[in-house]
Amino acid sequence: MKKFTLLIAALLLVSFGAFGVETALSAEISGDASMTFGTNLQTGATGFANASSADLEITIVAEATEAYESESAVYGWIELSDFAWVANADGTGVTAPGVSAKVVLGPAYVTITDAANGLDFVNLGMGMFLKDGDPENGTGLDVDPAEEFSGMAVGADLGILSFEVGVTSQYDWKVTGTTKTYTEVIGTGTEKVVAGVTYYDVTGIVDVAPLVKGDRYTKVTVATDGANTNNEYNFYGTVSLAAVENLGLDLMANYESVTKDVGLGAKVSYTIGLGDMFLMPVVGIDVKTEGWAWELGAGVQFSFGGDDFEGSLFGSTVDYTVVNGVSVSVLLGETGATANATQLLATFFDGALIPVVDLVAYGQIDINANANWGWEYGTKVSADLGIVAPYVQVQSGGTDVVHNVGKLWVGTDVSIIENVTFTLAYESADLTVATPDLGFLTFKTAIEF
Repeated sequence: MKKFTLLIAALLLVSFGAFGVETALSAEISGDASMTFGTNLQTGATGFANASSADLEITIVAEATEAYESESAVYGWIELSDFAWVANADGTGVTAPGVSAKVVLGPAYVTITDAANGLDFVNLGMGMFLKDGDPENGTGLDVDPAEEFSGMAVGADLGILSFEVGVTSQYDWKVTGTTKTYTEVIGTGTEKVVAGVTYYDVTGIVDVAPLVKGDRYTKVTVATDGANTNNEYNFYGTVSLAAVENLGLDLMANYESVTKDVGLGAKVSYTIGLGDMFLMPVVGIDVKTEGWAWELGAGVQFSFGGDDFEGSLFGSTVDYTVVNGVSVSVLLGETGATANATQLLATFFDGALIPVVDLVAYGQIDINANANWGWEYGTKVSADLGIVAPYVQVQSGGTDVVHNVGKLWVGTDVSIIENVTFTLAYESADLTVATPDLGFLTFKTAIEF
Protein backbone atom coordinates (compact mmCIF):
# COMPACT_ATOMS: atom_id res chain seq x y z
CA MET A 1 0.00 0.00 0.00
CA LYS A 2 1.26 3.44 -0.90
CA LYS A 3 0.14 6.68 0.73
CA PHE A 4 0.38 10.07 -0.91
CA THR A 5 -0.14 13.42 0.85
CA LEU A 6 -1.87 15.87 -1.43
CA LEU A 7 -2.18 19.64 -1.46
CA ILE A 8 -5.61 20.92 -0.49
CA ALA A 9 -7.28 24.06 -1.72
CA ALA A 10 -7.32 27.03 0.65
CA LEU A 11 -11.08 27.33 0.27
CA LEU A 12 -11.57 23.76 1.52
CA LEU A 13 -9.34 24.47 4.49
CA VAL A 14 -11.33 27.55 5.42
CA SER A 15 -14.70 25.84 4.97
CA PHE A 16 -13.92 22.88 7.18
CA GLY A 17 -11.83 24.87 9.62
CA ALA A 18 -14.84 27.01 10.46
CA PHE A 19 -16.50 23.95 11.97
CA GLY A 20 -13.45 22.91 13.97
CA VAL A 21 -12.76 19.83 11.83
CA GLU A 22 -9.19 19.21 10.76
CA THR A 23 -8.65 18.20 7.14
CA ALA A 24 -5.59 16.45 5.79
CA LEU A 25 -6.32 15.40 2.25
CA SER A 26 -4.42 12.24 1.44
CA ALA A 27 -4.73 9.24 -0.82
CA GLU A 28 -3.86 5.60 -0.44
CA ILE A 29 -3.61 3.23 -3.35
CA SER A 30 -3.33 -0.52 -2.96
CA GLY A 31 -3.50 -3.55 -5.17
CA ASP A 32 -2.61 -7.19 -5.37
CA ALA A 33 -2.46 -9.93 -7.94
CA SER A 34 -2.16 -13.67 -7.60
CA MET A 35 -1.92 -16.82 -9.66
CA THR A 36 -2.93 -20.12 -8.08
CA PHE A 37 -2.50 -23.61 -9.49
CA GLY A 38 -4.60 -26.20 -7.73
CA THR A 39 -5.52 -29.84 -7.85
CA ASN A 40 -8.45 -31.79 -6.49
CA LEU A 41 -6.76 -34.79 -4.94
CA GLN A 42 -9.98 -36.81 -5.10
CA THR A 43 -10.97 -36.30 -8.74
CA GLY A 44 -7.61 -35.38 -10.26
CA ALA A 45 -8.97 -32.11 -11.66
CA THR A 46 -6.37 -29.35 -12.06
CA GLY A 47 -6.32 -25.77 -13.20
CA PHE A 48 -5.20 -22.17 -12.82
CA ALA A 49 -7.01 -19.29 -11.14
CA ASN A 50 -6.01 -15.66 -11.56
CA ALA A 51 -7.15 -12.88 -9.26
CA SER A 52 -6.42 -9.21 -8.81
CA SER A 53 -7.82 -6.25 -6.97
CA ALA A 54 -7.02 -2.57 -6.56
CA ASP A 55 -8.36 0.31 -4.52
CA LEU A 56 -7.88 4.06 -4.41
CA GLU A 57 -8.94 5.64 -1.13
CA ILE A 58 -9.01 9.41 -0.67
CA THR A 59 -9.31 10.75 2.87
CA ILE A 60 -10.72 14.24 3.11
CA VAL A 61 -11.72 14.11 6.79
CA ALA A 62 -10.17 11.35 8.86
CA GLU A 63 -12.41 9.60 11.39
CA ALA A 64 -12.80 11.88 14.38
CA THR A 65 -15.04 12.91 17.26
CA GLU A 66 -15.76 16.52 18.18
CA ALA A 67 -17.64 17.92 21.17
CA TYR A 68 -18.81 21.29 22.44
CA GLU A 69 -17.45 21.61 25.97
CA SER A 70 -17.28 24.51 28.39
CA GLU A 71 -15.67 25.36 31.72
CA SER A 72 -19.02 26.69 32.91
CA ALA A 73 -20.85 24.67 35.55
CA VAL A 74 -24.07 24.82 33.58
CA TYR A 75 -24.15 24.56 29.78
CA GLY A 76 -25.37 22.46 26.85
CA TRP A 77 -22.92 19.69 25.86
CA ILE A 78 -23.10 17.97 22.49
CA GLU A 79 -20.80 15.44 20.82
CA LEU A 80 -20.57 14.41 17.18
CA SER A 81 -18.80 11.07 17.13
CA ASP A 82 -17.00 8.87 14.60
CA PHE A 83 -17.59 10.96 11.49
CA ALA A 84 -15.39 10.71 8.42
CA TRP A 85 -15.17 11.46 4.72
CA VAL A 86 -13.21 8.76 2.95
CA ALA A 87 -13.94 8.27 -0.73
CA ASN A 88 -13.18 5.03 -2.54
CA ALA A 89 -14.51 2.90 -5.36
CA ASP A 90 -17.57 1.94 -3.32
CA GLY A 91 -19.02 5.47 -3.15
CA THR A 92 -18.64 8.81 -1.46
CA GLY A 93 -17.58 7.26 1.86
CA VAL A 94 -19.24 9.94 4.00
CA THR A 95 -19.92 8.63 7.51
CA ALA A 96 -22.43 10.79 9.35
CA PRO A 97 -21.62 11.37 13.02
CA GLY A 98 -23.47 9.89 15.93
CA VAL A 99 -25.02 12.56 18.16
CA SER A 100 -25.10 12.69 21.97
CA ALA A 101 -26.35 15.70 23.90
CA LYS A 102 -27.09 16.68 27.48
CA VAL A 103 -27.59 19.69 29.72
CA VAL A 104 -24.70 19.78 32.20
CA LEU A 105 -25.67 20.87 35.71
CA GLY A 106 -22.40 20.63 37.62
CA PRO A 107 -21.90 16.94 38.51
CA ALA A 108 -25.45 16.18 37.30
CA TYR A 109 -26.88 16.18 33.81
CA VAL A 110 -30.08 15.83 31.79
CA THR A 111 -29.55 13.79 28.65
CA ILE A 112 -31.77 14.29 25.63
CA THR A 113 -30.31 11.43 23.58
CA ASP A 114 -29.16 7.84 24.17
CA ALA A 115 -31.80 6.94 26.75
CA ALA A 116 -31.60 3.24 27.60
CA ASN A 117 -34.29 0.66 26.81
CA GLY A 118 -33.10 -2.75 28.00
CA LEU A 119 -30.44 -4.63 29.86
CA ASP A 120 -27.84 -7.20 28.84
CA PHE A 121 -25.25 -7.46 31.58
CA VAL A 122 -24.57 -11.12 30.86
CA ASN A 123 -23.43 -10.27 27.35
CA LEU A 124 -21.36 -7.32 28.59
CA GLY A 125 -19.72 -9.48 31.22
CA MET A 126 -19.00 -12.48 29.07
CA GLY A 127 -17.96 -10.78 25.84
CA MET A 128 -14.41 -12.15 25.83
CA PHE A 129 -14.55 -13.88 22.45
CA LEU A 130 -16.03 -12.67 19.17
CA LYS A 131 -16.72 -15.35 16.59
CA ASP A 132 -17.32 -14.46 12.94
CA GLY A 133 -17.40 -10.78 13.86
CA ASP A 134 -20.52 -11.20 16.03
CA PRO A 135 -20.20 -9.25 19.30
CA GLU A 136 -23.33 -10.82 20.83
CA ASN A 137 -22.44 -13.80 22.99
CA GLY A 138 -25.51 -13.42 25.22
CA THR A 139 -29.10 -13.34 23.98
CA GLY A 140 -29.95 -10.19 25.88
CA LEU A 141 -33.12 -9.21 27.72
CA ASP A 142 -34.89 -6.06 26.58
CA VAL A 143 -38.25 -4.96 27.97
CA ASP A 144 -39.42 -5.08 24.35
CA PRO A 145 -36.58 -5.08 21.81
CA ALA A 146 -39.02 -5.04 18.85
CA GLU A 147 -40.36 -1.62 19.77
CA GLU A 148 -38.81 1.80 19.29
CA PHE A 149 -38.38 3.96 22.37
CA SER A 150 -37.10 7.54 22.69
CA GLY A 151 -36.84 9.73 25.74
CA MET A 152 -34.70 11.50 28.32
CA ALA A 153 -32.73 10.77 31.47
CA VAL A 154 -31.35 12.55 34.53
CA GLY A 155 -28.12 11.42 36.16
CA ALA A 156 -24.96 12.34 37.98
CA ASP A 157 -21.35 11.17 38.22
CA LEU A 158 -20.10 11.56 41.80
CA GLY A 159 -16.84 9.67 41.39
CA ILE A 160 -17.38 6.53 43.46
CA LEU A 161 -21.08 6.54 42.54
CA SER A 162 -22.89 7.33 39.32
CA PHE A 163 -26.58 6.93 38.60
CA GLU A 164 -29.16 7.63 35.94
CA VAL A 165 -32.96 7.51 35.88
CA GLY A 166 -34.90 7.91 32.68
CA VAL A 167 -38.19 7.57 30.88
CA THR A 168 -38.77 6.65 27.23
CA SER A 169 -41.97 6.47 25.19
CA GLN A 170 -43.00 3.95 22.58
CA TYR A 171 -42.70 6.07 19.42
CA ASP A 172 -44.13 9.59 19.80
CA TRP A 173 -47.43 11.46 19.34
CA LYS A 174 -47.38 11.40 15.52
CA VAL A 175 -48.41 8.74 13.01
CA THR A 176 -45.75 9.02 10.30
CA GLY A 177 -47.19 6.53 7.84
CA THR A 178 -47.22 2.84 6.99
CA THR A 179 -44.68 0.42 5.57
CA LYS A 180 -45.58 -2.61 3.44
CA THR A 181 -43.37 -5.70 3.30
CA TYR A 182 -43.87 -8.34 0.58
CA THR A 183 -42.76 -11.95 1.14
CA GLU A 184 -43.23 -15.06 -1.00
CA VAL A 185 -44.53 -17.94 1.17
CA ILE A 186 -45.87 -21.47 0.79
CA GLY A 187 -49.12 -22.23 2.60
CA THR A 188 -48.91 -24.57 5.58
CA GLY A 189 -52.61 -24.80 6.44
CA THR A 190 -51.87 -23.62 9.98
CA GLU A 191 -51.81 -19.83 9.45
CA LYS A 192 -53.87 -17.65 11.76
CA VAL A 193 -55.59 -14.33 11.12
CA VAL A 194 -53.24 -11.52 12.11
CA ALA A 195 -54.02 -7.81 11.95
CA GLY A 196 -52.05 -6.07 9.22
CA VAL A 197 -51.25 -9.30 7.34
CA THR A 198 -52.86 -10.15 3.98
CA TYR A 199 -52.22 -13.02 1.57
CA TYR A 200 -52.63 -12.89 -2.23
CA ASP A 201 -52.72 -16.03 -4.36
CA VAL A 202 -51.19 -16.27 -7.84
CA THR A 203 -54.31 -14.73 -9.43
CA GLY A 204 -54.10 -11.67 -7.19
CA ILE A 205 -57.20 -12.52 -5.18
CA VAL A 206 -57.05 -11.87 -1.46
CA ASP A 207 -57.16 -15.02 0.66
CA VAL A 208 -57.41 -15.36 4.42
CA ALA A 209 -55.76 -17.68 6.88
CA PRO A 210 -55.53 -20.59 7.08
CA LEU A 211 -54.07 -21.00 3.58
CA VAL A 212 -54.17 -24.02 1.29
CA LYS A 213 -51.23 -26.21 2.17
CA GLY A 214 -48.61 -26.26 -0.57
CA ASP A 215 -49.99 -23.30 -2.56
CA ARG A 216 -47.83 -20.26 -3.22
CA TYR A 217 -48.85 -16.84 -1.86
CA THR A 218 -47.58 -13.30 -1.54
CA LYS A 219 -47.68 -12.21 2.08
CA VAL A 220 -48.20 -8.47 2.61
CA THR A 221 -47.44 -7.09 6.05
CA VAL A 222 -48.53 -3.53 6.85
CA ALA A 223 -46.79 -1.84 9.78
CA THR A 224 -47.63 1.57 11.18
CA ASP A 225 -44.64 3.79 11.87
CA GLY A 226 -45.83 4.82 15.05
CA ALA A 227 -47.96 6.87 17.32
CA ASN A 228 -47.89 6.12 21.03
CA THR A 229 -51.66 5.60 21.19
CA ASN A 230 -51.30 3.31 24.21
CA ASN A 231 -49.25 5.96 26.03
CA GLU A 232 -46.68 3.24 26.68
CA TYR A 233 -43.59 4.29 28.63
CA ASN A 234 -40.47 2.54 29.83
CA PHE A 235 -38.98 3.73 33.13
CA TYR A 236 -35.46 2.73 34.09
CA GLY A 237 -32.70 3.36 36.57
CA THR A 238 -28.98 2.49 36.62
CA VAL A 239 -26.39 2.63 39.39
CA SER A 240 -22.62 2.10 39.10
CA LEU A 241 -20.38 1.82 42.17
CA ALA A 242 -16.59 2.22 42.18
CA ALA A 243 -15.97 2.62 45.91
CA VAL A 244 -13.36 -0.16 45.95
CA GLU A 245 -10.39 0.10 43.61
CA ASN A 246 -10.60 -2.33 40.67
CA LEU A 247 -14.07 -3.52 41.77
CA GLY A 248 -17.00 -2.67 39.52
CA LEU A 249 -20.68 -3.08 40.38
CA ASP A 250 -23.45 -2.17 37.92
CA LEU A 251 -27.19 -2.43 38.59
CA MET A 252 -30.18 -1.70 36.38
CA ALA A 253 -33.96 -1.95 36.55
CA ASN A 254 -36.64 -1.06 34.02
CA TYR A 255 -40.42 -1.17 33.90
CA GLU A 256 -42.81 -1.01 30.93
CA SER A 257 -46.08 0.70 31.83
CA VAL A 258 -48.52 -1.16 29.57
CA THR A 259 -47.23 -4.73 29.78
CA LYS A 260 -46.20 -4.25 33.44
CA ASP A 261 -42.99 -6.09 32.53
CA VAL A 262 -40.01 -5.57 34.85
CA GLY A 263 -36.35 -6.17 33.99
CA LEU A 264 -33.53 -6.44 36.53
CA GLY A 265 -29.82 -6.79 35.88
CA ALA A 266 -26.53 -6.79 37.76
CA LYS A 267 -22.85 -7.26 36.95
CA VAL A 268 -19.82 -7.52 39.24
CA SER A 269 -16.21 -7.56 38.04
CA TYR A 270 -12.83 -7.31 39.75
CA THR A 271 -9.51 -6.64 38.07
CA ILE A 272 -6.32 -7.96 39.65
CA GLY A 273 -3.19 -6.33 38.22
CA LEU A 274 -0.14 -8.52 37.67
CA GLY A 275 2.35 -6.14 36.09
CA ASP A 276 1.57 -6.05 32.37
CA MET A 277 -0.89 -8.91 32.93
CA PHE A 278 -4.21 -8.97 34.76
CA LEU A 279 -6.84 -11.38 36.05
CA MET A 280 -10.53 -10.40 35.82
CA PRO A 281 -13.42 -12.51 37.17
CA VAL A 282 -16.94 -11.41 36.12
CA VAL A 283 -20.47 -12.41 37.21
CA GLY A 284 -23.66 -11.11 35.58
CA ILE A 285 -27.39 -11.79 35.75
CA ASP A 286 -30.44 -10.56 33.79
CA VAL A 287 -34.05 -11.28 34.81
CA LYS A 288 -37.34 -10.37 33.12
CA THR A 289 -40.71 -10.96 34.80
CA GLU A 290 -42.51 -11.78 31.54
CA GLY A 291 -42.31 -15.59 31.61
CA TRP A 292 -39.60 -15.19 34.23
CA ALA A 293 -36.91 -15.35 31.60
CA TRP A 294 -33.40 -15.13 32.95
CA GLU A 295 -29.72 -15.34 32.07
CA LEU A 296 -26.80 -16.00 34.40
CA GLY A 297 -23.19 -15.72 33.37
CA ALA A 298 -19.82 -16.11 35.07
CA GLY A 299 -16.38 -15.87 33.58
CA VAL A 300 -12.74 -15.21 34.21
CA GLN A 301 -10.12 -13.74 31.92
CA PHE A 302 -6.36 -13.92 32.39
CA SER A 303 -4.68 -11.48 30.02
CA PHE A 304 -1.05 -11.70 28.97
CA GLY A 305 -1.02 -7.96 28.33
CA GLY A 306 -0.32 -8.18 24.60
CA ASP A 307 -2.41 -7.52 21.52
CA ASP A 308 -5.54 -9.53 20.83
CA PHE A 309 -5.82 -11.90 17.87
CA GLU A 310 -7.75 -10.48 14.95
CA GLY A 311 -7.83 -12.32 11.66
CA SER A 312 -9.30 -15.08 9.54
CA LEU A 313 -9.74 -18.59 10.88
CA PHE A 314 -11.12 -21.86 9.54
CA GLY A 315 -11.91 -20.64 6.05
CA SER A 316 -14.25 -17.91 7.33
CA THR A 317 -14.61 -14.75 5.26
CA VAL A 318 -15.22 -12.74 8.46
CA ASP A 319 -12.44 -12.16 10.96
CA TYR A 320 -12.39 -13.60 14.46
CA THR A 321 -11.26 -11.73 17.57
CA VAL A 322 -9.79 -13.58 20.55
CA VAL A 323 -8.42 -11.76 23.60
CA ASN A 324 -4.75 -12.27 24.34
CA GLY A 325 -4.73 -14.74 27.22
CA VAL A 326 -7.08 -17.34 28.63
CA SER A 327 -10.80 -16.83 29.16
CA VAL A 328 -13.45 -19.23 30.42
CA SER A 329 -17.15 -18.38 30.70
CA VAL A 330 -20.36 -20.19 31.56
CA LEU A 331 -23.74 -18.90 30.36
CA LEU A 332 -27.03 -20.24 31.70
CA GLY A 333 -30.41 -19.08 30.50
CA GLU A 334 -34.11 -19.63 30.14
CA THR A 335 -35.03 -17.37 27.24
CA GLY A 336 -37.21 -18.42 24.35
CA ALA A 337 -35.59 -20.87 21.96
CA THR A 338 -32.59 -21.26 24.26
CA ALA A 339 -34.72 -22.23 27.28
CA ASN A 340 -32.65 -23.83 30.03
CA ALA A 341 -29.61 -23.59 27.76
CA THR A 342 -26.06 -23.86 29.11
CA GLN A 343 -22.97 -22.73 27.25
CA LEU A 344 -19.36 -23.30 28.28
CA LEU A 345 -16.79 -21.36 26.29
CA ALA A 346 -13.01 -21.34 26.68
CA THR A 347 -10.52 -19.42 24.54
CA PHE A 348 -6.75 -19.06 24.43
CA PHE A 349 -4.40 -16.87 22.44
CA ASP A 350 -0.67 -16.52 22.88
CA GLY A 351 0.78 -13.71 20.87
CA ALA A 352 3.70 -12.93 23.17
CA LEU A 353 4.71 -15.75 25.54
CA ILE A 354 6.23 -18.11 22.96
CA PRO A 355 8.67 -16.35 20.57
CA VAL A 356 7.83 -16.42 16.82
CA VAL A 357 4.83 -18.75 17.45
CA ASP A 358 1.16 -17.72 17.63
CA LEU A 359 -1.38 -20.15 19.06
CA VAL A 360 -5.12 -19.45 19.06
CA ALA A 361 -7.74 -21.93 20.23
CA TYR A 362 -11.33 -22.10 21.41
CA GLY A 363 -13.70 -24.77 22.67
CA GLN A 364 -17.45 -24.54 23.16
CA ILE A 365 -20.12 -26.85 24.59
CA ASP A 366 -23.86 -26.11 24.39
CA ILE A 367 -26.55 -28.07 26.26
CA ASN A 368 -30.25 -27.38 25.64
CA ALA A 369 -33.35 -27.98 27.74
CA ASN A 370 -33.68 -31.58 26.54
CA ALA A 371 -30.11 -32.42 27.61
CA ASN A 372 -29.03 -32.59 23.95
CA TRP A 373 -25.58 -31.16 23.55
CA GLY A 374 -23.33 -29.83 20.88
CA TRP A 375 -19.61 -29.17 20.82
CA GLU A 376 -17.11 -27.33 18.72
CA TYR A 377 -13.43 -26.54 18.91
CA GLY A 378 -10.81 -24.99 16.71
CA THR A 379 -7.11 -24.21 16.90
CA LYS A 380 -4.49 -22.55 14.73
CA VAL A 381 -0.72 -22.65 15.18
CA SER A 382 1.46 -20.40 13.06
CA ALA A 383 5.10 -19.35 13.14
CA ASP A 384 7.10 -16.53 11.59
CA LEU A 385 10.53 -17.98 10.83
CA GLY A 386 11.69 -15.22 8.53
CA ILE A 387 11.43 -16.35 4.94
CA VAL A 388 9.12 -19.23 5.91
CA ALA A 389 5.82 -18.92 7.83
CA PRO A 390 4.11 -22.32 8.29
CA TYR A 391 0.65 -22.82 9.80
CA VAL A 392 -1.72 -25.61 10.81
CA GLN A 393 -5.37 -25.19 11.78
CA VAL A 394 -8.09 -27.66 12.71
CA GLN A 395 -11.80 -27.20 13.35
CA SER A 396 -14.21 -29.86 14.52
CA GLY A 397 -17.68 -30.06 15.98
CA GLY A 398 -20.87 -32.03 16.33
CA THR A 399 -23.68 -33.06 18.63
CA ASP A 400 -24.45 -35.98 20.91
CA VAL A 401 -25.93 -37.65 17.82
CA VAL A 402 -23.53 -36.91 14.99
CA HIS A 403 -20.04 -35.51 14.36
CA ASN A 404 -20.96 -33.02 11.64
CA VAL A 405 -17.90 -30.92 10.93
CA GLY A 406 -14.19 -31.57 10.75
CA LYS A 407 -11.58 -29.86 8.58
CA LEU A 408 -7.82 -29.47 8.37
CA TRP A 409 -5.72 -26.70 6.82
CA VAL A 410 -1.94 -26.95 6.45
CA GLY A 411 0.33 -24.58 4.59
CA THR A 412 3.32 -22.29 4.52
CA ASP A 413 4.15 -18.87 3.12
CA VAL A 414 7.59 -18.49 1.55
CA SER A 415 9.18 -15.07 0.89
CA ILE A 416 12.44 -15.45 -1.02
CA ILE A 417 11.84 -12.77 -3.67
CA GLU A 418 11.23 -9.14 -2.77
CA ASN A 419 7.49 -8.34 -2.67
CA VAL A 420 6.51 -11.85 -3.78
CA THR A 421 4.86 -14.43 -1.50
CA PHE A 422 4.58 -18.08 -2.46
CA THR A 423 1.99 -20.14 -0.57
CA LEU A 424 1.77 -23.92 -0.63
CA ALA A 425 -1.49 -25.00 1.03
CA TYR A 426 -3.61 -28.08 1.67
CA GLU A 427 -7.30 -27.89 2.62
CA SER A 428 -9.18 -31.03 3.49
CA ALA A 429 -12.78 -31.76 2.63
CA ASP A 430 -15.21 -32.53 5.46
CA LEU A 431 -13.50 -35.34 7.35
CA THR A 432 -16.67 -36.43 9.16
CA VAL A 433 -18.31 -38.14 6.19
CA ALA A 434 -18.00 -41.91 5.83
CA THR A 435 -15.64 -41.66 2.87
CA PRO A 436 -14.08 -38.18 2.92
CA ASP A 437 -12.60 -36.66 -0.22
CA LEU A 438 -8.86 -36.21 -0.28
CA GLY A 439 -9.16 -32.42 -0.39
CA PHE A 440 -7.33 -29.73 -2.35
CA LEU A 441 -3.66 -28.82 -2.86
CA THR A 442 -2.75 -25.37 -4.16
CA PHE A 443 0.32 -23.33 -4.98
CA LYS A 444 -0.17 -19.57 -5.04
CA THR A 445 2.05 -16.70 -6.16
CA ALA A 446 1.00 -13.25 -4.89
CA ILE A 447 2.33 -9.72 -5.35
CA GLU A 448 1.08 -6.71 -3.39
CA PHE A 449 1.34 -2.96 -3.83
